[in-house]
Amino acid sequence: MLMSDSRMRCLSKNDVCAVVVCFVIPFHARAQVIQFEGKRIAAIEYVPSQTLDPADLPRVQPLQVGGLLHATEIADAIDRFFATGRYYDIAVEARPTGDGVTVRFVTQPALFVGGVNVEGKVVQPPNRGQISSAAQFTLGAGFREEDLPPALDSITYLMKANGFYDAQVSPAMERDDDAQQVFITLTVKHGKIGRAHV
Repeated sequence: MLMSDSRMRCLSKNDVCAVVVCFVIPFHARAQVIQFEGKRIAAIEYVPSQTLDPADLPRVQPLQVGGLLHATEIADAIDRFFATGRYYDIAVEARPTGDGVTVRFVTQPALFVGGVNVEGKVVQPPNRGQISSAAQFTLGAGFREEDLPPALDSITYLMKANGFYDAQVSPAMERDDDAQQVFITLTVKHGKIGRAHV
């Protein structure tokens, strides 16, 4: 997507948009892109701050301050960032800076399941392990907030299958952004065992 203030926003993986693709867009937008191609890179920014080890960054991101901006290198950098498995989404923005250009990598770090805990007075069956398994959260696996509703539905189904038709499950999450982990607590209230409501 190109913005009207002469900034360029390209290369969001979810949009399936590469800077290279920008060269086949309408002429007026193409002219904006061309003004950045081959420009000297004045600065490189990361939002939020880069989480990769500084020793690993040069292998992943080939652009250098003082070098020239090339669409193919930006596309390569995004592919390499995604290949680390540490990012859910990445976009690249560019804006003119003096006679050069500032390149900004805007990233959405991926989150991983660091732990799952079941709380509340558990009346067996099901036991805590079965409740946790029903949520289908795997330690070390990727996590997105949209994973929660189907996990809660699965636990509710398990509870009803064991006669707890009024059971309630409340989730809570604790994030460790430095470690890119999320710790999930599932608080279960069984309610009374009984017949299904008609």
